[in-house]
Amino acid sequence: MEEELKASYRKSLLTRINALEAARQAFSDQSATAEESIRRIAHSLRGSGTTYGFPEITKAADLVEHADSNELTRRLNEFIDLLKTISQGGEGGKGNILIIEDDADISNLLRIVLSSLKHDIFIAANKREAEDLIEKQDFILIILDLILPDIDGRNLIVQLRKRPQTATVPIIVLSGLTGIQPKTECLALGANAFFEKPFDPKFIAAAVSSELQRAEVQTLDSRIDPVTGLLNRAAFCESYTDMLNASMKRGEPLTFALLNIDQFKPIVEESGSATGQQVLQRVASVVGNSLRKPDIMARWGNDDFVIAFPGLQPNSVVQILELGLKALQSEMFRRPDQTEFRVTFSAGVIKITEMLSIEDACAKADCYLYLAKTKGKHRILSEETTESFSSKKLLLADDDDLIASVIRHRLRRENIEMQHVTDGEAALSTAAKSPFSLIILDVKMPVMDGFEVLENLRKLPEYENTPIIMLTSMGSERDIIRGFHLGANDYMLKPFSPVELIARIRRLLKGTS
Repeated sequence: MEEELKASYRKSLLTRINALEAARQAFSDQSATAEESIRRIAHSLRGSGTTYGFPEITKAADLVEHADSNELTRRLNEFIDLLKTISQGGEGGKGNILIIEDDADISNLLRIVLSSLKHDIFIAANKREAEDLIEKQDFILIILDLILPDIDGRNLIVQLRKRPQTATVPIIVLSGLTGIQPKTECLALGANAFFEKPFDPKFIAAAVSSELQRAEVQTLDSRIDPVTGLLNRAAFCESYTDMLNASMKRGEPLTFALLNIDQFKPIVEESGSATGQQVLQRVASVVGNSLRKPDIMARWGNDDFVIAFPGLQPNSVVQILELGLKALQSEMFRRPDQTEFRVTFSAGVIKITEMLSIEDACAKADCYLYLAKTKGKHRILSEETTESFSSKKLLLADDDDLIASVIRHRLRRENIEMQHVTDGEAALSTAAKSPFSLIILDVKMPVMDGFEVLENLRKLPEYENTPIIMLTSMGSERDIIRGFHLGANDYMLKPFSPVELIARIRRLLKGTS
């Protein structure tokens, strides 16, 4: 996955290089907007370089972005040279191209012309051969003749766009049909380009190269967070699965971290969204600079980041993140009124020792992030540095032992102690004897139902503000309203998602910190 991302990133650099070269020429012509354009492009590359394993891009981009005007040309020249070197460093040319053409002479001509692109070329003389190849191979581009022995090419475009394997694959149409009507129809049906026969082979090669580059950029952009230049949630989920499988197979450690920017909401409220974006970008860059090449960082949510560290134990990860935190604390940010402020983050770190879903990994790491926040923020906590929620004790009142077993298993991962009772009267007496941080009540229970337990608990001073969740199959509007009226903090219906329940428990425990 890492090499695949690096290869995609190398190809995407071509667009940036062209833009920088155009801006360089405009800057030499003393264009008023060229300097701003150069710094903006450098800024975007600074955020993404380290993420994709090219810290030299990040460093060079930073020099360009912050260079004095009289130093800008020199820094820019060095930067463009570096980008060209890196963009040419990959193997390139991976992927298959399908030519659907019944004229053998044209097919062979296209094969020769496209051979310089270093892709594998497959040729089908009709629809049936094309479908057989598509079933067996993945293709990154299709060249299609409109007039085929067994189908009108326009109908084949429609069919290709309906197939999941080819729905987004670029299609270039070659046709002996002339005029505007065939061209506009093909483009409307989903073709990316249309060329009339006879055609210039070199022009077709250029068009293929352009479409492939555009597709690469679109694929890359769909995996990138537009604010920070980091991987987005979807891309990280895919990378996490690959890294987890590899780590389990090799028996190597995989450590996971969840980061949250401290006091981010007040920063945005006081200084505006533009300042908030600057903070996000700088946090991504500074923390990214402290990581190793194998580590993968992504923006997970509004002010949350996730990082996977293959081959490292939690104590080593904590040290790396502490260096990143120290570097971030040395940064100075400015509000629109020019007053200065500093930014910190808190983080929770866990070691993954089993096939843990990304949702469960986040939930577990969030426990330590929560503790880091409650202990004063701007710190990194892990399983080795804290006992997590061990001070939290939960009471479950439910007569279903299977449900109790599922919840206990999930809470054990969070290091939350759980006591289980099977009837309402026992729930009330147990709560009176020992304090609990949170209570979960079923409604239908022997002796005393959950609504009556809830009503009595709220009469006890020690449980006046304790979070209480109703977990029941009784989901009528009347029941839900009654539960909240009696003082429930949350109401969940069975069957339920254990992951969602844990998320709600964590939210309520945070609210009582």
